[in-house]
Amino acid sequence: MRRTIRHILLIGLTLLLLSGAERALAQSNNLCPTGSVPSLTVNNCAGVTDYTVAQSFTVDNTANVASATVCVSTANNRRDGWYRFTATSTTSTIEVTVAQGTRNIAVAVYTGTCGAMTEVGCVNNAGNGGTETITLTTTIGTTYYIRLIRINSGSTGNDIDGTIAVRSPLGNDNCGGAIVLTPGAPGAACSSVCGTTFGATGSTPATACSGTADDDVWYSFTATQISHSITVDGTGNFDPVVALLSGGCGALTNQACSDLTGNGGVETLVFNNLVAGQTYFIRVYDYDNGAPSDYEFTICVTTPILPTCPGSMGLGVVNVASLPYSSTGRTTTGRGNEFTASNTVICGNSNYYQSNDEVFVFTPATSGLVSIAVTSGSSNVGIMLYNGCPFIGQGGTCVDYSQSTSGNQFLCVNVVAGNTYYLLVDRNGGTSISSYNITISAPSVGAPPGSTCFNPVVIAALPYTATNQTTQCKLNDYNNSSTGSCMTLYESGEDMVFQFNSTGTQCIRITLSNTSSTAAGFQLYENCPGSAGANCLGAVGGGNVSANFSLPGAGTYYIIVDSWDPPSSVGFDINVTTSPITSFNDLPCNATFLPINTNLNGNNSCSGGTGEPGAPSCWTGGELNTVWFRVQPTGTSLTIKTFLGTLANTQIAVYQGTCSSLTQVSPTGSSCNQDITCGTNSVNNSQVTLTGLTPGNNYWIRVDGENDMTGTFGIIAVDGTNGLPTVYGQECQSPLPVCQNSLSVGNPGYSAFGNSCDFGSFLNCLLSGERASAFYSIPINAAGNLEFDIVPNDWLGAPSTTSTDYDFAIWEVGASGLQCNQLGSTAPVRCNYSALGVTGLSGTGNSPGAYPGFNGAYEPAIAVVPGQVYLLMVSNYTNSTSGFTLNFSGVPDPVNYSAVPSSMNWIGGTNTSWGVSGNWGACNIPTCAVDVNIDIGSINQPVVQSNYSVGNVFINAGASLTINPGITLSVCGDFINNGSLVMLPGSQVRFVGSGNQAVVGNFTGANRFANFTMAKPSGLLVLDSDIDIDENDSLLIGGQFDPASHRIRLKKNFYNADGANTHVSPAAGTTYEFNGNAVQVFRNDGSDIVLDTVVMNQAPASSLQLSPSGNSELIVAGRLTLTSGKIVTGTEEVDVINGDNAAVTSGNVNSYVEGKLIRALLPNATGIYDFPVGNAARGYELARLDFTSPTQIPEIEAEFFSWGAVPNGPASSECVYADYSLNPSLNHGYWTLTASSNGNTGVYDITLFNRSYTNAVAGGGWSVMKRSPSGSGPWFLDGTCVLTSTITASTRTGLTGFSDFATVQSSFPLPIELLSFTAKLVGDQVLTQWSTATETNNDYFTVEHSTDGINFESVGVVDGAGNSVHTLTYAYVHEYPVRGVNYYRLKQTDYDGRSGYSDVVAVKVVRAPSGISVYPSPAIQDITLEFSSTRGEAASIQVTDVIGQLVLEEAITLDKGMVSRILPVKMLADGLYTITIYSDHDCWRTTFVKGEARP
Repeated sequence: MRRTIRHILLIGLTLLLLSGAERALAQSNNLCPTGSVPSLTVNNCAGVTDYTVAQSFTVDNTANVASATVCVSTANNRRDGWYRFTATSTTSTIEVTVAQGTRNIAVAVYTGTCGAMTEVGCVNNAGNGGTETITLTTTIGTTYYIRLIRINSGSTGNDIDGTIAVRSPLGNDNCGGAIVLTPGAPGAACSSVCGTTFGATGSTPATACSGTADDDVWYSFTATQISHSITVDGTGNFDPVVALLSGGCGALTNQACSDLTGNGGVETLVFNNLVAGQTYFIRVYDYDNGAPSDYEFTICVTTPILPTCPGSMGLGVVNVASLPYSSTGRTTTGRGNEFTASNTVICGNSNYYQSNDEVFVFTPATSGLVSIAVTSGSSNVGIMLYNGCPFIGQGGTCVDYSQSTSGNQFLCVNVVAGNTYYLLVDRNGGTSISSYNITISAPSVGAPPGSTCFNPVVIAALPYTATNQTTQCKLNDYNNSSTGSCMTLYESGEDMVFQFNSTGTQCIRITLSNTSSTAAGFQLYENCPGSAGANCLGAVGGGNVSANFSLPGAGTYYIIVDSWDPPSSVGFDINVTTSPITSFNDLPCNATFLPINTNLNGNNSCSGGTGEPGAPSCWTGGELNTVWFRVQPTGTSLTIKTFLGTLANTQIAVYQGTCSSLTQVSPTGSSCNQDITCGTNSVNNSQVTLTGLTPGNNYWIRVDGENDMTGTFGIIAVDGTNGLPTVYGQECQSPLPVCQNSLSVGNPGYSAFGNSCDFGSFLNCLLSGERASAFYSIPINAAGNLEFDIVPNDWLGAPSTTSTDYDFAIWEVGASGLQCNQLGSTAPVRCNYSALGVTGLSGTGNSPGAYPGFNGAYEPAIAVVPGQVYLLMVSNYTNSTSGFTLNFSGVPDPVNYSAVPSSMNWIGGTNTSWGVSGNWGACNIPTCAVDVNIDIGSINQPVVQSNYSVGNVFINAGASLTINPGITLSVCGDFINNGSLVMLPGSQVRFVGSGNQAVVGNFTGANRFANFTMAKPSGLLVLDSDIDIDENDSLLIGGQFDPASHRIRLKKNFYNADGANTHVSPAAGTTYEFNGNAVQVFRNDGSDIVLDTVVMNQAPASSLQLSPSGNSELIVAGRLTLTSGKIVTGTEEVDVINGDNAAVTSGNVNSYVEGKLIRALLPNATGIYDFPVGNAARGYELARLDFTSPTQIPEIEAEFFSWGAVPNGPASSECVYADYSLNPSLNHGYWTLTASSNGNTGVYDITLFNRSYTNAVAGGGWSVMKRSPSGSGPWFLDGTCVLTSTITASTRTGLTGFSDFATVQSSFPLPIELLSFTAKLVGDQVLTQWSTATETNNDYFTVEHSTDGINFESVGVVDGAGNSVHTLTYAYVHEYPVRGVNYYRLKQTDYDGRSGYSDVVAVKVVRAPSGISVYPSPAIQDITLEFSSTRGEAASIQVTDVIGQLVLEEAITLDKGMVSRILPVKMLADGLYTITIYSDHDCWRTTFVKGEARP
């Protein structure tokens, strides 16, 4: 807050003033007596003083002072007012501001006494509204009088207002003049001293803190104990930075900084590592470049009262009597936050001292290794172990710590008998840990199992599972320096070793789950790392991870579970199984098509080399684990490159010919590559550039890992004339912007050199060429010296000189016009390749004081002028896993930080938060106008934690983007995912751009959307990929959504705001799959939209409800597939406008239309049309029409209704049934089938598949009755009865016209006495058996079979005995039951044709479905399919390619028994295809190859 003192020379003028009061007022603005003149404080820490020279004032033109001054000819008819001050320095500066833009002030200064005043200075230069400043040589202790003269004349109301301040330098501009401060007594309040930076200049050494130290002042104090607190309180727009330094002037070492607030803020620097009796220096300056308008501040040094053990430990103390120790259900609630970052020796990160805490005190009786584990449901838990009291000044030291976002923390430490240890349990944020368990083991001697390859945990057989494992206490035996290391980031923590002995080549899958940290990972080795012959087969990291691996043969393999330290140890579960999964594109004829300019992900795990060309000459030895891609160039040249995933080292080769007869593209040296080189550097990616190709021809790309390595990777092919896409920040043509004077790049930093080699070997000092590079563009807007420091993240601070070896080169590319292709032939302006780590430019050419010992890594500063642009390349020569910080330190700083880039690269320099500018290279957070590139360069992958907007989003291979629960990311451009998208529940991607937008890449499975929303003002939103949506799909008014023939899997609700205006209609080729596990809602407002294929694939008991709002009719132009989940229409309807017979599947008890279903019919339609309808009371009730003569009906509407009152059947008997009127019809309900036109309905058979009835007649017979008109007419019989009609499938033939339909029933005697009927599984067959007590006129038995308990058909006939009074036993074997549940019933038929049924029995069959054979394969023209069908029924043949796209479909009718079918395939492209034949009861699947046979 700005604080001012206002002295108003106009005192209390009111309408009630007496004449005496007026004289007193007039005299108050006079010089004499001098004691009445208000006094100003020099360097007033309370801020500037307000003044007013009122119109009512007079001019003091008495003998006390002359009317005229040096700068004002006469003061007549003007007004003046007076202040005074006593000089504290030999120079004093007076600054007077004017509030009114039409007023002008003059400032005159005098010394002396009344009647003997001498004018010593006067100024009147600024004009109306200006600020007058006058600096005088003054005598310390002398009083000076300031006369403020209002130059403008005028009438009442022409007051003049402003501020006045007197400032003098304090003499502490340099360390040698530091003002001594005395720390207060322990616990005493702050006793502040007023300070100022007025007149201060920059001093040495260069500041190691933030901001620009061009106006620093100095203080010193002598420490009285280990801890003191320094408080600096700034005024106005003074933004204080506080630095604490030790040593002597000229040899100072920075100890700590504080810069947490802004203008007028209070900085408090607490330092807990002081030495009593030692003198320390305090450096104070304003953060900003140049002088502030407010210079003043207050400063004090206070002394805290130091806490002690056990007196200050509070309520959370647990004294552990002996080890081992364990306790469950603990909490820190109510314990108090006794151990804080300001009073405790920091162990690890100071943020883990913020909550209520508990401390466990134990003294081990023996020495040895102790394991400590804390498990909790809370997050951000930390455990810190001390040898001795943790409070500062009490002698305790940090032993070890475990801190992370997890609630589970582990430590493994050696303890010494007799020492007292303090284990602190605390957390980062939150008030307490609600519940946790703790165990502390007894000290032990010797390595625990799994510590090394010499005492591994042996996996005796697969599958193998181990839970609650930890690397804790296993030590860090295997890391990047071990022979054969996988060289991953996840090899720096403690490790646990598992050993598996394989008897031969096999594929295994390794899974880590329930990991305590995302820093967990594992590596797979053939032979132990660190030993001769060690060979990395692959590695995966990132927490809960899994991957397939190919074991190349018999031998011993080691799984090393490790971490990226910190944390140093991790907890985990591990599972190892054999895996039948093989790479689909394992053979050339199964190659995955690779579109030009599209990055695809690949995986060579569990692939092989059988049936392929021999290994190319440029490849390494080892097992072939190749996968194949097929590309068709659009021109005569191609560039192909791989990107590393879990496969850490790739090799590629390119072939031509046919998939069964391939030869390597010539010259073979250009079509084969292991590692990419730039200069003398190489990286593990692979790249080839090919020329002389034939546009449109197929070329085959072969990818493998070097030696026996397997894993995931990315691959791209681009037209050779266009080149590979730019890697933002790693190419000369796309440098990173410099947005602030300090920016950080998170670990592991940049590796390789982007997609182009900007310069090769022998460039000035960077002799090996571009290496692990990052480019920065540095625009200059002021003359000065360009200075910067490049500080590796792994530098521990002075006096250490150990860190990653960073080098740099810098060119001027603005005024010079230097082009990127000239870098390799143009000497840099400055360049340094010292093996030291910290490097940069400085004014002296030596390292600044903050970085002692790095002189050889520094070059002299560059004198720059406005308009220049410099290109800085930072090189991580050692390719380590350490990022860096780039600090600009020129005084004055000439860099223009104001540029707003159009594209930003995620560098994760601070943390994982999207909303932190440091993670974007210190630039502003991205907006709708800014594109973002997310690369794998930082372990801190972005997490969107608040609502943000962005332009185009590119998630590159290996990178990830996480959106937190309830958070919206608004995308104004394209959304391209070639990496990993993690959307947590309630999160949303909202497409809001005004132009066309595209969704490209992998958005299925784990990469699914949570909520997908289109809220565009205009333009198209086009899918270029299938997508899964875990929650809602909302298409709002403005733009138009085009699914573009892709599949959308939706778990919750669909909302389309404006019909065909917001959703392309008809959506040809698109599939909507509703797969939720609860009620889903379909709502469409505005005009109708026509979908293509709709699939119901929900969890059982779920439904899709058509909203009663809007215009939510579900219109299907393709196929309605009812697998699981019902559609509840309410007041709407389902309208299938495709007239094909198979356009609607028959549904099942879990999937049907509850409400109105409309089906279109083909012109002159014949054959079966199913109407799977039902209602809420009775569930699924299928009606089937079989047109035996052509019909002209355009469409039929079907609905099922429950009865009001159940009617009896009509008075008629037939088919040996008794009179239908003697029994009520089935009481579940009736169907209404309404034809849109009854002109020529054709002739049809109808079958009602009855369910949910409760009034079946024993031994009855069933048929279909009809009434007309619908809803009111009498019930009658139309057509002909069917003797074999059953209660669950009541059939009638030869009907015409449509109305209401129901099932009637009658009865007739069963001529046998059935004792039992059973069925059981014998091998792969089902044995049915039954016994009769008596038989009368019994002709034969029929064994009937069903897969759904509704639709039965005969599978066998057994002759009866005719007449018998003895018990007889029968049996029949069903040779071809289906997989799953099989239903059976027995039908008995007597000599006069009457029949009856037994109860239904069920048998579950778990064998595989019937086989299918296909030949020839490979095929050129046609293929022949042969398989066995258990029944005659309608079926469909579907052929899909390797990416699951339907390329051929044909409806067929199956005959019972062996089926042979010829299928033409000559129109298909060469490759592998899957054939699926499915009916309502069975499914067959196999594959075949289209193409030429191999010789």
